[in-house]
Amino acid sequence: MNLRSSALFFSILFAGTACFAAGGAAEPGGYNVVLILLETLRPDHLGCYGYKRATSPNIDKLAAESAVFENAFAQSSQSLISAASVFTGLYPPSHGVTNVNSRLAPDAATLAGELKKRGYATAAYTGGFFLNRSFGLNSGFTLYDDSRDFGTLNDTVPGALKWLRGNAEKKFFLLVHSYDAHAPYRAPAEFLNKFAGEYDGPLKGLALDYYLADRIHKDGLYEDFKLKKKVAALGPADIDHIVSQYDGALLYADSKAGELLAGLETLGLKEKTIVIFAASAGEALMDHGTIISSFHGGLYDEGIRVPLLIRVPGVPASRVKAGAQLVDILPTVLDLLRTSVPEAAQGISLKPALEKDGRPAPERLVYAQTLSLTTGEPFIGARKYPWKLLLTDGRRELYNLADDPKEQKDLAGEKPDVLKSLNAELDRLVRAMPRRKAGNYQKPLAIVSERMKQLGYWWMERPRVDHWDEQRRKKGGGGN
Repeated sequence: MNLRSSALFFSILFAGTACFAAGGAAEPGGYNVVLILLETLRPDHLGCYGYKRATSPNIDKLAAESAVFENAFAQSSQSLISAASVFTGLYPPSHGVTNVNSRLAPDAATLAGELKKRGYATAAYTGGFFLNRSFGLNSGFTLYDDSRDFGTLNDTVPGALKWLRGNAEKKFFLLVHSYDAHAPYRAPAEFLNKFAGEYDGPLKGLALDYYLADRIHKDGLYEDFKLKKKVAALGPADIDHIVSQYDGALLYADSKAGELLAGLETLGLKEKTIVIFAASAGEALMDHGTIISSFHGGLYDEGIRVPLLIRVPGVPASRVKAGAQLVDILPTVLDLLRTSVPEAAQGISLKPALEKDGRPAPERLVYAQTLSLTTGEPFIGARKYPWKLLLTDGRRELYNLADDPKEQKDLAGEKPDVLKSLNAELDRLVRAMPRRKAGNYQKPLAIVSERMKQLGYWWMERPRVDHWDEQRRKKGGGGN
């Protein structure tokens, strides 16, 4: 069964007679769409996902009116790779945007492009950097604002609201994106100090600086980072300090998300607009010995588990346990708008889960990848509950998530049959993925390249290596 027929199978399996209630002025096919996409936002730091701190009152209010997907996953822990999957509905090997030397091919189908063809006004207000237009992610947007460097919702929401006021009478697709939860945190002091206790440790005043915080690793810091000529050891108070800064930044982002949502209501657009709230990746908060690193948790669940809320006018709120992936956003939106989905799309529509009040779908394999610092080859993650397989720098790790949700005990040596079976399923999935070379292979813009090196992302400039094509060559076979 190929990827597209698999998607069709799932859609047919869950197609029902239930239809959307007439809850607003717009017919289902005529809804507007707003996608709010944040970087490095862990769902377990939001109230609607059970967090103890009050970091997200406005997002929680949205969740109370939405389908809340409790098991949603990104296709990468890296912003650029993940965003390309959101925009195209394709897995990384198929969209080809896997490092900063690549850009999305001009003929790639995107959500913005599909909606633009159907008469929608399309606009994006982004935090820039990895969503810089040089990577081709502006495809399909009539207006694409990427003028900020790691912009926050405080930067992007005002422009988005102004654009909404000028386009309220049109059908529209609006993307609002930010790096609020991505270090360095730039929230006002009253937010950053909201959850902070008394702290006078070695990271005081430094945890906001990504140039330094990116080097924090294991129980201390990388050898090239000295504080007072000593390597700083991190204790519980140091970790709590950084986490409190992260939570404060989330609270500030939540306040700005609230302004955007209130603006939709003030303009009379709430009942005419599908709102999707998601994150491109999670974040490392010492789950596996790193904190706010450039890997953002890698392919462990803290790096790829993301929040996903979908509010559709007239559709009751629900909690959806069925697995979801960011590649599902494109087919879901187009299905909700009663329009065709590009044949190449690899995600599935989540509309049946909305209609069936969270009825679980058959478990799908979650595919995710990021890039090795040392070889340029991708790290690969395959997650099919309860099992999780990681392929990293020639190593294999296997976890039983039912018994070990924090992925602490590697069972690769104890469960060879499970390892073999999951690896074979991963191999079948990847071999079925059409490959495409990214368009206009490039050196990154000088300003982007320099900023990346400052922020610890130098490794993303390594040449892209296709693990499966390399294996075929070693075996004497040809690539796709």
